[in-house]
Amino acid sequence: MLEQLRGEAAAGLRGSVAGRYDVIGGAYNFTVQFLYGCGNRHSFTDISPLPPTPAPTRPPTLTLTANPTNVEYNTATTLTWSSANTTSCTASDAWSGAKSVSGSQSSAALTAASNTFTLVCNGPGGSVTKSAVVTTTPAPTVTLTASVNGDAYTGVNRTIDAGDTVRVKWDSDNADTCTSSDFATSNAADGADVDVVEPTLGTSKGYSVTCTRGSRTAFDTLTVTNRGQAPTLTPSNSVVKAGGRTVIGYDLKGNASCVLRSTDSTVNGIVVTQNGTRQTGVLTSATRYTIDCGLGKSASVVVNITGKIQEQ
Repeated sequence: MLEQLRGEAAAGLRGSVAGRYDVIGGAYNFTVQFLYGCGNRHSFTDISPLPPTPAPTRPPTLTLTANPTNVEYNTATTLTWSSANTTSCTASDAWSGAKSVSGSQSSAALTAASNTFTLVCNGPGGSVTKSAVVTTTPAPTVTLTASVNGDAYTGVNRTIDAGDTVRVKWDSDNADTCTSSDFATSNAADGADVDVVEPTLGTSKGYSVTCTRGSRTAFDTLTVTNRGQAPTLTPSNSVVKAGGRTVIGYDLKGNASCVLRSTDSTVNGIVVTQNGTRQTGVLTSATRYTIDCGLGKSASVVVNITGKIQEQ
């Protein structure tokens, strides 16, 4: 319109053109006045609507939860998330990949002690990050200890003598039940002062306990050795004439099995499992006889010789 009036002035009319913008009622109000040389005024008004105001850019929002937040080893949790003012989301850490802007899914089976699930969502107003932490129940543990004749419980292997009494106890953490094929547990996670059957003389026996929680187990074991008493050897004669023989008596003292040793081949290498006697071979010189029952338990005697063998 202003250009139109300027055109009229250019056509020979004397006067001036002035205009202004006003905002009235949500529109541009454009008023133009034309002042003629004779003092007359003429006004034109043009009203145009205002352009629409852009909507404000809103920041993105996001919530992320895990349920449950503590799980058994090798089991899953459920992740749920919801966002607003976003166009895309990406997972990282304990999960990965592009995700919808809202959703729910199960995690993989969790084995780490602590698992962090992170989600980043982006939108026109920026990005937002949330994380959820899920822990797994620790693995069970157990310690087996033994006491001999009422002494202090220790977790080391024990050595006993004939007639000693052994008792065991076990202490576990994060276990639901404990069992043993060597002593009664009543499936209890902890137990103390439980009688066991001691190993026989001269033998060793292992005792073990297994504790369980879910699919995970813990195991501990110790060994008790019954060394018994040292055996004895008794010759019927400790001195014999050259070319003579004697009888060696042996008492195993409860040991299960012993071996006779000597340079006398008649006796050497014989395994004995009960008390008894053995006749020696012909003796021409002093000869040592030994009985060895293992575990450091042995005994020896020497049969001496007098005189010389008579030549024929």
